[in-house]
Amino acid sequence: MKNHMFNTYAVDLFKVAHGGAVGFYVPEADPGPAVAFNQALAERVSSGAPYRYMALPGIGSGISLDEIQWMAVDAYAKGEAIPAGVAQRLKALNKSLVKDGQAVAHGDATVRELETRLGVFVEKTLPMIQRLGGVV
Repeated sequence: MKNHMFNTYAVDLFKVAHGGAVGFYVPEADPGPAVAFNQALAERVSSGAPYRYMALPGIGSGISLDEIQWMAVDAYAKGEAIPAGVAQRLKALNKSLVKDGQAVAHGDATVRELETRLGVFVEKTLPMIQRLGGVV
């Protein structure tokens, strides 16, 4: 019975790891190369490139970010107000947010919607990314 329980947990852990949701803390990791790499990706995503994964040296792995989150990282790294910076990047790419099946108008409406959509990312995820060496 004990061996069966271990196998069940191991299979579940392997499934989670395969999905990119497991990392192991690496306390002495140098964040410099990952920060530079991630910033280069953030700038490219902000220009329309389709990158998804951010390097996190603190866990020796990475996490998946969507386009809006990558743009938020780029705005943050450049010292911009995040919702307004993301709104500018979307407009430059001629992209709009969609809410309730309708495009959100560029300008204040987009900034307000981004404040809502990015709230948890800015408050919880971005500080975690900082702790794990993905951004400064």
